[in-house]
Amino acid sequence: MNMFELFRNSRFLIVLSSLASRRPTFLSEQTWKTVPWQQQNVAKDSMDDLLDIMADVPALRSTLLTLQNSIDTADANAATYYALAEDATAVLARFQEWRKSWDASPEGGIVRVAAGEEDPDNESLHFASLYAANCCSLYDASLILVLETILLSAQPGQLYPGVATTLYEKGRQAAMEICASLDFQLQHSHTRLGQLFVLWPLREAGKILGKGSPAEQLLFERQKQKLATGQDSWEISKSAFGKYG
Repeated sequence: MNMFELFRNSRFLIVLSSLASRRPTFLSEQTWKTVPWQQQNVAKDSMDDLLDIMADVPALRSTLLTLQNSIDTADANAATYYALAEDATAVLARFQEWRKSWDASPEGGIVRVAAGEEDPDNESLHFASLYAANCCSLYDASLILVLETILLSAQPGQLYPGVATTLYEKGRQAAMEICASLDFQLQHSHTRLGQLFVLWPLREAGKILGKGSPAEQLLFERQKQKLATGQDSWEISKSAFGKYG
């Protein structure tokens, strides 16, 4: 593996580490999103494009944490909160544009299999590959973080009536999609790094479903329990349900 491939394969871990430390990452700089591929004359794939957007999320979360921990009054920070909501909304638009393009690609073809009329929300998803499943789950987890940032930072009158409800529902749907992806992902063997492609999204889903309806809470707990009986040894599951995000 050359240095470019090492860098390319490490970007997700760097972004996740930045989320854990609540600090922006150098990967958000435009140079790091372009020059390595240009020097190697390599075209970007869907995961590359997704990670380009994900690299901007730690800065949003860092700003939110700083504001939440600030000793200044809410009025003093209102302009900063407003700007953060605007920045997060712009990142949200980029994520949604990525998903629109991904859905139209061959790897974006998802087959949805319903569990039955007695449990309509408990569907499972089948993907073209584990790579495609990982793209979908990382997108959903990132979406949850960005939506949460908008909802926590938006100022009175900044969002049109009903938008907050719509954004929350988008987050809930993303959480449900993460849970529905798990069965497919557990059919494949994972390295310890690969486990994070499953565990971190499930952790983000739990932030919503864990506070949802009784049926949603039950679904999340049922999916989480599957990690204990999967074919992999999920040693890092405790950390994944800790501080990330």
